[in-house]
Order: sequence, then structure tokens, then C-alpha cells
Amino acid sequence: MFTTILKLSLFLFAFNSFAESKWVKVTLAAFVNTKRVFRGAEFFPHPFVFAGPAFTFFDDFQLRGPSLVWSPHDRKDKHQFQASINYLNDGEPPLTFGSDFDEETDYRAKRSDSIEGTLQYQYSFGFRNSYFLRFFYAKELNRHFGNYGELSFRMPVYKFLSLTSLVGYGDIKHNQYVYGPTAVSGLTHTQADLNYMIRDFTWCDLAFLNLSSSWVSQKENRNGFFVRGRHNQTALSVRTLWFL
Repeated sequence: MFTTILKLSLFLFAFNSFAESKWVKVTLAAFVNTKRVFRGAEFFPHPFVFAGPAFTFFDDFQLRGPSLVWSPHDRKDKHQFQASINYLNDGEPPLTFGSDFDEETDYRAKRSDSIEGTLQYQYSFGFRNSYFLRFFYAKELNRHFGNYGELSFRMPVYKFLSLTSLVGYGDIKHNQYVYGPTAVSGLTHTQADLNYMIRDFTWCDLAFLNLSSSWVSQKENRNGFFVRGRHNQTALSVRTLWFL
């Protein structure tokens, strides 16, 4: 018991020292999601929770769970560029609610683990840069080597409330990985997100509510092995942040 308490104390001391260093910033995040949807395809159909730290190094590099992100611009800049490496997995999240999901038998969990490299350019404009036009490109690096592109547009609706719409396009390798072996190249999906930001919470520094609806494009993709006609998905997520 004493050894366990000592190890925990040392870990907390090291984590606190790490968080207070000048070259790294630590953010604690917690996510609650009704389901997991990836580019219109349902990856996981049940509610789940994820919580953990995110680290920002020298203001430009961020480690967010399975993603390493380089973003050399201030968020207030009109022109923003971002590059990242992301690990993708369609298995069951660590903490779920009411799940009868079986990774061994469920058709939605038959994709191989994947690594994507991404590039993103965003141009913000209008009052307080509340509008943006974003170009996104992803290249798979270790499985199918497919390509995916995305164009999205955001506009304000009300104070702290915004609407984002997007359309995706993938080559045949990408689309077959996401939707199934019979998928075809071309349009992947369309999506609309309603986002609400909440400030000045007593129990967290910042919170985001997101309501997302997506529609898989093209008949062959909608009837793909991993989609099976479930081509319209709606998900609700809540994200809370604590800045240390």
C-alpha cells in the first residue's frame, strides 16, 4: 500500500511540474459522444466517454490522444495551416454505455488499423473572423495509401452558435476502406454540424456542444459492407476542457 501511494504521489508531482513548465502546456479534456461516425460511416453505434490530457509543445506542436498536430499559427490569424499524423481504429472505445458491440463479429469493426497524414488550410473572414473556408487533405500511410479531400464552410448563427457544412471526396482505395469493397471513387459524404460554445463554467474552463448529421453519397458507398444502408447518421457530442 505504501509503495502504491508513493508511486502515485511521485506521478502527480511529476505531472504538476510538467504542466507548469514554460515550454509545454497541458489541457485536460473529456468527451461524451452518443456514437462514433467517421466520414459518414458508423464506426461505433453506442454512447461512449473519453478523457485524458493533451500537450502543447512550444505553442506549435500538440499531442492529442492518437494524433500529433503541428499548427504554427495563432488561432486569430486569417490564414491558418495545419499538418497532423493520426492513428485510426474502428474498435470499441475504452469506456462505453449499454454496449453489446463485439469486435470479433460486428461488421463495423473489420477495418485494419490505419495511419493518416493530413494537411489543412483555413481562411477566416468576416466579423471577428467568424466565417471560414477550409480545405483538408488526407493521405493514408500504411494500409491502402488512399487519398481523401474535404471542403468545409462555417458561418455564425447566433452568439457562440455556428453552422458548419462540408463535402468529402475520396479515391477508390480510401472509399473502399471506409465504406466497403464495393465502394466507388468520388463523393464520400455531406455533413452539417451545429456547434455551441459555452464559456465561464464553474466546473470547467470551456465546453462545446456539437450536433452532427451526415449522409453517405453514391449508391455503391451506401450499400457498402461497412455501411449496409445505414447512410444517414446523427450524433451528439459534449466536450469539456480544463487549462492547467
